[in-house]
Amino acid sequence: MVVQLDLLAGTTCPDPALAARIDVARSAICDAVEEVRRLGRVLFSPVLRGGGMANAVRAAAEHGELQLRLDLPDHDFDLAAQKRIGLLVVDRLHALRPNTRVRVRVRGRRFVRVSIIERPPGRRERRYWAVMTCG
Repeated sequence: MVVQLDLLAGTTCPDPALAARIDVARSAICDAVEEVRRLGRVLFSPVLRGGGMANAVRAAAEHGELQLRLDLPDHDFDLAAQKRIGLLVVDRLHALRPNTRVRVRVRGRRFVRVSIIERPPGRRERRYWAVMTCG
């Protein structure tokens, strides 16, 4: 897509305003691709090595220099559920400052409840939760 935008801007774009808009779109695409690559390195590397969702969340917390307390159910989720839950949690962890204390609690089987309690250094505790259908 970026190459196509470059070709479009360079060959058929006499309007400077349109060229500027194409450049903004190109930049946004490049940023989005880099964000997906970053998330993929953190989340899916442990999953692909067979470590599962727990290791993916731990890797994201370690990468973000977070103090993690992870509370998962005794049962295993299927791979699709692990990916959905893991992506939700990892996405939230990436938004936190280093040294934030985080408690992640996952409960349920078909209706999965995810609770994230975070306490950034010197700030008040914040709570996030989500419910999703898995399986």
